[in-house]
Amino acid sequence: MSIDPRQTEQAAVHEIFIHLDGRPPARTMAGATETIAEVLVRAGVPASASHTVFVGEPLEDANDLDGAEHPGDLAHPVVLAVTIAELAIGRVGHLHCRRHPHVQVRVNFEHRHHEHKFSAAVKLRRVRHWALDVFELKGSDAEKLVLQICGSDERPAATSRLGEYARSDDCGVCFDLVFPHRVEG
Repeated sequence: MSIDPRQTEQAAVHEIFIHLDGRPPARTMAGATETIAEVLVRAGVPASASHTVFVGEPLEDANDLDGAEHPGDLAHPVVLAVTIAELAIGRVGHLHCRRHPHVQVRVNFEHRHHEHKFSAAVKLRRVRHWALDVFELKGSDAEKLVLQICGSDERPAATSRLGEYARSDDCGVCFDLVFPHRVEG
């Protein structure tokens, strides 16, 4: 008895993380033959013409952190009628549903600031590397600097995605580049 490859493909289960503006990702499971629209509806994501959906993650390897625009910085929307299999999503995939697929980032350091547009899918470690580069900060002291959301004490993890912190009104976010608090005992 042979196994039909189509049955194997249909039975494949994928772990999908759905990223929405201003919140941590939600996890769901999806079959290879499900469309992106079906996965989003089943996960309770409201259909909205004002949202762009894109798949995957930007390039983030250590050799791609110079802050210039790269193909991975820019999101390409997907058609909601395509299936998980057609998009070649692996066992774990990411769907980004954003009002704006790009986030305008402002980083302040001392009395200076710089701005840059990133994909909402970028991890904050990439933003931090860009900021260190644009402010020309190097050495052991620079490596201690962290991103802190402007006007707060919140210091998001470097592995967080930028879109989790974007304001929904203008799809922007502001960070201060600061040294961690020192505990003196």
